[in-house]
Amino acid sequence: MVDPTSGFLYPDIRYVAPLLLFLVVVSIWMNDSKEKNKYSVSPKVSLICHIINFLLWPFQKFQLREEFRPLELSNAKRYATKKTGLTDFGDWSFSEIAFPYIIELASQYSYSPVGYLAFQDFIIRKMTTRLRINDELKQKSTKEYCDSNPIRQPIFIVGLPRTGTTFLQRLLSLDPANTSPFTWELMDPVPRIKEDLEKDKIKRVKYCQKNIDTLLSLVPHGADIHELGAELPEECMLLMGVDAPMLIFNFHTLLNVQEVFYKWNWSQPYMNYYKGLQIIKHYRGLREGSPDTRRWVLKSPPHLGALDFLTNVFPDARIVWSHRDPKECLPSLSSLVRAGQDLCEGSGVIQLDELGQHMVTYADDMYKRGDIFFDKINEKSSFYGSHVLYKKLLSDPIETVRDLYDDFGYEFTDEYKRNIESYLREDKMKRSSMKGRNGGKVNNYTLEEYGLTKSEVDEKFAWYFKKYMPTS
Repeated sequence: MVDPTSGFLYPDIRYVAPLLLFLVVVSIWMNDSKEKNKYSVSPKVSLICHIINFLLWPFQKFQLREEFRPLELSNAKRYATKKTGLTDFGDWSFSEIAFPYIIELASQYSYSPVGYLAFQDFIIRKMTTRLRINDELKQKSTKEYCDSNPIRQPIFIVGLPRTGTTFLQRLLSLDPANTSPFTWELMDPVPRIKEDLEKDKIKRVKYCQKNIDTLLSLVPHGADIHELGAELPEECMLLMGVDAPMLIFNFHTLLNVQEVFYKWNWSQPYMNYYKGLQIIKHYRGLREGSPDTRRWVLKSPPHLGALDFLTNVFPDARIVWSHRDPKECLPSLSSLVRAGQDLCEGSGVIQLDELGQHMVTYADDMYKRGDIFFDKINEKSSFYGSHVLYKKLLSDPIETVRDLYDDFGYEFTDEYKRNIESYLREDKMKRSSMKGRNGGKVNNYTLEEYGLTKSEVDEKFAWYFKKYMPTS
């Protein structure tokens, strides 16, 4: 991503005022020339993001810099090999389908200058990480570790985004018997300074946090939608992106074609993710002086659509499906996707009603895929799958976790309970602080904002509500 502190992006202060004035005039003229309705809104980004987009617009428009020329897979691979000095991507069969398809979708979308640079950087980073992981798996000590330390009984939290999956993951991670991967580990599991792993961790955490801070300097409201931090547990897709690059920088371009992705064979991405988790554990053990034998607590909403592939690779996984009233979930989910679109939108207009309809289609597809899988496993045993209701998770998190542990046969210790109580006190203070910044509310999203109605959503998802949330 472009560094907003670079001299290239900041003109002499004498030119800032007239440039901003010109930017405002041009923006008003361009937006007024577009057909709008009450659901048409401008991308919500920071002033610095507006300035950067304005300054970079000529370079993008006339492709005056290499970064703004059309991204091609061959060029991205060449750049990644040059950056790492590595050439072996490993089994590229899945990525040979996914990367070109996703890059082609992006080429058809009107990206802002900042959004396009972020997307291009995202693609190349995933390729460099893929090269480094594949090289690491050839190392004798890593190979021996992976062969003798299989992943046992990981807990996977699934469900639509905005259903409490992040909250639940962080609660479960508080058990001394559990652990989750952190953002800095998922960005690239392979150390850069192997002779000093503690120094390596400090540098990688700092680098990861710098990238997060840069992102939030462009879309500050993203922090209120999803808490980000280098040393916080994060979701699986951050690492699975080495095979299927889908994240905030391009998720909005994928909404119309989600059925395509789930026709692909996801075995390879899950197997590579399995190995990536092993690498993380291997170096944790070396850094801390003893093997990390804790259970993994993992989460990512897209897993809900690919549970057959997930459980083929993780056969003893414990699956937790989190449920929330679609009338609450859909507008919150729309706001999450919109944050990515805010950063990347190049047309100057976002259609909230179109986004709302995309979310309905997405939710419908994911609910049905999850339903088919859970019906199948329930015929065999209820031990491997369990359900969490969002309202109960918020109102009584300790009892919710205790119920899950009963389902999975795990011990709920007094130490774990104390850890949760301490976390909840801290989380309450944090949310109170957020309310103070946002006029008394943490978030305020409505169906109507995205062109949806309660009756429409109730009718569409009546079957889901009846089957999975009958007491709500």
